[in-house]
Amino acid sequence: MQFKQLEAFAKVTELRSFSRAAEELYLTQPTVSAHVKALEEEIGCQLVSRSTRSLSLTEEGNTLYPYVRRILDLKNTALQKLRQEQRQILRIGASTIPSGYILPRLLKEYRKLHPDIYFNVVQGNSGTIEEMIGDNTLDIGFVGMDSTEKNILSYPFCEDSLLYVAPATEYYRRLFDRSPSLQELLQEPLILREANSGTLHALDSYLLEQHVDMSKLNIIGNVNDLEAIKQMILNQTGVSILSGFSVSDLLARGQLLAYPLHTPHPRRFYIIQKKDKSLSPTEESFLGFSRSFYTL
Repeated sequence: MQFKQLEAFAKVTELRSFSRAAEELYLTQPTVSAHVKALEEEIGCQLVSRSTRSLSLTEEGNTLYPYVRRILDLKNTALQKLRQEQRQILRIGASTIPSGYILPRLLKEYRKLHPDIYFNVVQGNSGTIEEMIGDNTLDIGFVGMDSTEKNILSYPFCEDSLLYVAPATEYYRRLFDRSPSLQELLQEPLILREANSGTLHALDSYLLEQHVDMSKLNIIGNVNDLEAIKQMILNQTGVSILSGFSVSDLLARGQLLAYPLHTPHPRRFYIIQKKDKSLSPTEESFLGFSRSFYTL
């Protein structure tokens, strides 16, 4: 008894047609008929009742079909499981900006070289991803701030800019046209990212360099969803300080306005891994590719 015989019998049973079964299996009709006939001969009874007008199963055929279906389903499940185990798996963590604006292009180019790779990407803020790297839940992380943990290795790999982002209204066009001071900008109603986000960490560092006390800002809320913040700006709820990557499309379409914050150092994104963890050849390959993908 061969799988091809069982597959032919099951498909003929399900479609009630030799010709349609042949199309589904990419075989000729005589080949499908021969497979069913061989199965009948091996079992020693007729399974399919053939006539010029219709096709039906014999009593023996009806008895056999559920067992054949289970055998074929079990075979397909086993093959799928084996294929998954043979695939090279990357467990990647990424904070908001890398997951939405950096990883998609990076993974696309990496898979051109390694088409069999399977990746599992977890999104969280930079602090969460660092914790998951530390407890071995993830292998490689892409985050928006450098790590200070002794058990984490951190590599800068990509640069971005911080932008003061506002609704595309006449008020903000006039404000930006007269080159306002930082203190004036920060009195506008600000919606900021949540604690432990790389963007908020970068803003903290910038304000410290500018000798600006965070408590003096007109902060009206903290939101842990970047898309929600952008929608709030579009709806004129307030302004924010965001990654240039995250608003480039809306700026290009003229839906938002941006004023550059002149930082002495560009904002950087980092690749992190656990210090004492031995990476697999696949992980080493992806890490090397990622570090060289962008030029600092």
